[in-house]
Amino acid sequence: MADGKLDGLFVMGQNPAVGASNGRLERKALARLKWLVARDMVETETASFWYASPEVERGELSPESLATEVFLFPAAGTAEKSGTFTNTQRLLQHREKALDPPGDARSETWFVFHLGRRLKARVNHDESPRNKGLRALTWDYATEGPLAEPRSEDVLREINGWSLPDYKQLSHIKDLKNDGPTACGAWIYCGVFPEENRNRANERNPKDLLGHGWGFSWPNDCRIIYNRASARPDGKPWSERKKLVWWDEAKLEWTGLDNPDYEKKTPPDKPANIHKGRGTEALGGARPFTLHPDGVGSCSPPVPMPRSRKMNVEVQSLVAEKSWSDNAAR
Repeated sequence: MADGKLDGLFVMGQNPAVGASNGRLERKALARLKWLVARDMVETETASFWYASPEVERGELSPESLATEVFLFPAAGTAEKSGTFTNTQRLLQHREKALDPPGDARSETWFVFHLGRRLKARVNHDESPRNKGLRALTWDYATEGPLAEPRSEDVLREINGWSLPDYKQLSHIKDLKNDGPTACGAWIYCGVFPEENRNRANERNPKDLLGHGWGFSWPNDCRIIYNRASARPDGKPWSERKKLVWWDEAKLEWTGLDNPDYEKKTPPDKPANIHKGRGTEALGGARPFTLHPDGVGSCSPPVPMPRSRKMNVEVQSLVAEKSWSDNAAR
């Protein structure tokens, strides 16, 4: 944007003019846009940068000569829209709308849905290659109420994902395929809508101290992420009092108080094969950090970072293995 390679920008739920480490660069970059759309409940510094920024006060920017056309759209507040929300616990919860938004204020769902419909209508008869994706867009959610609000649960069903061509809801991220038979809006939320009329984000019946039965925590309703780390490398809990998951020798699978955030059938003694293996199965049985390429975690790099990424993974893995074996010996 600062290099003038971007014509327009939609800003929704953010305030980059003052919300970044280099606000001056952000504001001067906004001045290079042809158009800017800001959606918020109040006028933000991003929406007003063209006439009320420090750069305008210092004479670095002039409202009269600025080429950026700014559009400010009023947004609905939290209590004025239904849908799901999340938090740093990764917990998705559904909320109902308490009242309609005032005046022309609308939800993000309404705005993006109707904008998509209008853009699609404009290019339906335009055969240029750049519009091929937009013409193929499926944007047919049902609407309800006087504001023609899209049904948030219909959107969540699609985010959850389904099989093709029968459109059957998926229940677990392991159901996702990369060769065409499934479609999913966000893999981490796969399982939040496992059946046609079951919205797990709207469940309100907690069954245990971890809260299973209340909302949905990604991935796969694991309440404690990387919970494999609550067990020793051999699969036994570090602490009986604080145990979460452990290896069941009788069933030959991971089990416990939480849904295991691990390959359920991978035994603790399975060796890792991080360079030739595929997916989380390559991590073996004793590397809990499943979203890390090497399956291990650290507060800071234990050694200077080598230039080779492959070498870096090998070094971190060796350090992690030594740390785990030292802890087990203690």
